[in-house]
Amino acid sequence: MIKLFLTLIVAALAVSARAQETVGGLVCGQTYDYDYIISVLGEPDYVSHDMYEFLVYKEKRPVTESKAVVAGPPVSTVQEAPKEDSFGFAPGVDGWYYISYFIYTDRYTFSHPAVPGVEVRVGDPIDKVRKFPGTLKDRKFDKGGGELFWSYKQVDPNKVMWSMYPYFCYDKNGVITSIEYYYD
Repeated sequence: MIKLFLTLIVAALAVSARAQETVGGLVCGQTYDYDYIISVLGEPDYVSHDMYEFLVYKEKRPVTESKAVVAGPPVSTVQEAPKEDSFGFAPGVDGWYYISYFIYTDRYTFSHPAVPGVEVRVGDPIDKVRKFPGTLKDRKFDKGGGELFWSYKQVDPNKVMWSMYPYFCYDKNGVITSIEYYYD
């Protein structure tokens, strides 16, 4: 119990130590009433009770009809599992403290006071984030793509704990595939 309490304090300090970004319409680092969270994000598909409470939203996909093949072998299709967006909260006495997010669909946006009027979604080009003021740390993957960490402040990129900042994963074509923040 003490370890959980200390972990929540460290997470709260890490989030409150930086300017607050808005993801999914909620400001990271603020406390909200559960009903308000649902009014903004919608009813979750399920709640994961991990280290924190994660409200999980499955990708809404249009239903497609399968067509019969007149001649030839049967056609099989492989359905990719729907992507899931999740928002992490630490429930407390005063409400739910918003501490993390994992965005894999274009349903929700990321914005930050350091870049007024700019919203970023999954599917946007990573170059949109590369134009942000502050400090970037780009970690490329061997097979293309990578993850781009961003701090709204000018910091020495070699002397910062990048896990305390949001990051944007992108594919080999430079398209954002996820927007994430999880400091533990």
